[in-house]
Amino acid sequence: MVGKKIIELNSDSSVKRSAWKTDTGAALGYRIENVADVIIYFDVFASSEDYDIDSLKITAKVSNMSKKKEYYALKVVLDTILGETDRHHFYDSSKAPVKNEVAFRDFSENKWFVSKNSSGSLQIIFDGGECTKPELVALANYSTLAIRNWEPDLLSYRAFDTVLSYNNSAVGITWPRHRIGAEEQFSEVFYLSTALGERMPSGAAYVLGIE
Repeated sequence: MVGKKIIELNSDSSVKRSAWKTDTGAALGYRIENVADVIIYFDVFASSEDYDIDSLKITAKVSNMSKKKEYYALKVVLDTILGETDRHHFYDSSKAPVKNEVAFRDFSENKWFVSKNSSGSLQIIFDGGECTKPELVALANYSTLAIRNWEPDLLSYRAFDTVLSYNNSAVGITWPRHRIGAEEQFSEVFYLSTALGERMPSGAAYVLGIE
């Protein structure tokens, strides 16, 4: 979001896109002419000796390419699939199932969530370590989150189904606004960690420094 204008980086025809390999993973570049440059770095690493690579540090760097100060903010919507074949779509940091749409603004109790099935697990870590704390984390149906509104309209009694979309869960992460001048920049960071089978991903333990 720039000012009050929302720009969808993956679908807006005015956005130029590129991708390249880096020494530690890969990067995606988005250029909005005379507005902003956004670079997403995907740095791979091992959080456990059991895996060669099991985790991603994702850093989104936003640069103001206009000539004036403006408010910029980032949001990501992750279309998760593992939980769609499990009894529950998500589990919180205490391993309790998430049964309905929910939004969090306080992350003292839950710094990460897991989407999993019998084949593997995906852990989404948004607080702790080098993470930049979000303003909002929402777990809901994909169609509820992939909307033009900056914040979704959630219903706490609604499961991960809507009239138009059944059993399609997703995670929306929204970060606070930053007011930056010409050629100034800011970054947002979160992590993803994976595991095979019934194992629990070890990325959160690594990121949070838990022995």
